[in-house]
Amino acid sequence: MSRPIVAVVGRPNVGKSTLVNRLSGEAFSIVHDLPGLTRDRVYRPAFWRDREFTVVDTGGLVFDDDTEFLPLIRKQALTAAEEACALIFVVDGREGLVGADWEIAEWLRVQPKPVLLAVNKCESLKDGLAQAAEFWELGLGEPFAISGIHGNGTGELLDKLLTCFPPADALMAEPETLNVAIVGRPNVGKSSLLNAFWGKNGRL
Repeated sequence: MSRPIVAVVGRPNVGKSTLVNRLSGEAFSIVHDLPGLTRDRVYRPAFWRDREFTVVDTGGLVFDDDTEFLPLIRKQALTAAEEACALIFVVDGREGLVGADWEIAEWLRVQPKPVLLAVNKCESLKDGLAQAAEFWELGLGEPFAISGIHGNGTGELLDKLLTCFPPADALMAEPETLNVAIVGRPNVGKSSLLNAFWGKNGRL
């Protein structure tokens, strides 16, 4: 694997996809207030300073609800976390600390990899610092006040993220790959075919 993988996790509607779009430099992940819109793992190339990495968008983590697609969304997010060398935990600074954040934080505390806490929706520098301060309570280290929409604070977050990566010379060279697109009308089994090729459930 030639690039470190970074998984972006958090509860629904905290701005994970917005942050992924910001880090990847393109509006690829769908952004909407409707919960459950992101269900699969979405991999996008990104870079900061002299390092390239892969950022993974995930669906909203909900641990105490097994209705509809939530267990599958949770499985996809947990798989992304297993693959990653570092995790970015996104919370909503505008809404403040809620019970679902505590549940995810408890899970993250036992993960054997670095976790960065990104307090999103902090559009104002002055107000953002006050918003972020509340999240020290989670016990995950320094909360970074950021705005996924405007990019405020993402530079500091990325500088810290680089320190979580293995040395560049420790990564193997990426083998030559052949890109193949699977297309077709809805509900003909495209995702099932991809899973068969992939060897695991990479899509819902």
